[in-house]
Amino acid sequence: MKPISTLRRVAFATLIASSAAAPMALFAAEPATTQAAASTYSTQTGMLKTAEEALVAISSIHSARLALFNNELDTAKTDLSAAKTALEAAKADAADKMMRDFQAADNTGFYLPFDLNMALSETFVPTPDDQVALQKAAELFQTEAADEAIEVLRVASIDLQVSAALLPYDSTVQNLEAAIGNIEAGKYFEANIDLKAVEDSVIVRDFSIDAVPAQGNT
Repeated sequence: MKPISTLRRVAFATLIASSAAAPMALFAAEPATTQAAASTYSTQTGMLKTAEEALVAISSIHSARLALFNNELDTAKTDLSAAKTALEAAKADAADKMMRDFQAADNTGFYLPFDLNMALSETFVPTPDDQVALQKAAELFQTEAADEAIEVLRVASIDLQVSAALLPYDSTVQNLEAAIGNIEAGKYFEANIDLKAVEDSVIVRDFSIDAVPAQGNT
């Protein structure tokens, strides 16, 4: 397994801190037993695997837009070249990282998760057993055993919600190619519109720790 992203480490560290800060008096409450209802989409047992290449691509595209705004054409071209290289690399990971948008009516195109955020439910009241599970999961995350950490949280019925930022693969490639072509043709306004379309196409989806969407372009 690849190293866990810094974003995920920070998110989980924040989650643990928020739980640890709860008053000790709350530990007398009954443990949370929230379990997800039967999902309407295919699920997997482990946490979503993020595509670092997708994060590089969207960051480079944002940087290119800023460069165009400042009339720094060479920088914009360099950024878009980096984005294109990242997306080409991401395609090699499609078989195990791409996923469909389970909330879309047509559920067609494939997306790459590039950022995850985890948060305890606002109604979650930790018990001593919950705190043990959270600490154990934190230790597993730090040793890059993400799936094992998620299983600890699932077994303990921790009311944890996960948000994922998803980048649509096909339309991103198309808009990126259009932007590169427009820059070469001196059509900088049109290139900016192409890049803005990529940023606007990013979606965020939420799911329960018990209903992690399945990945795999197969």
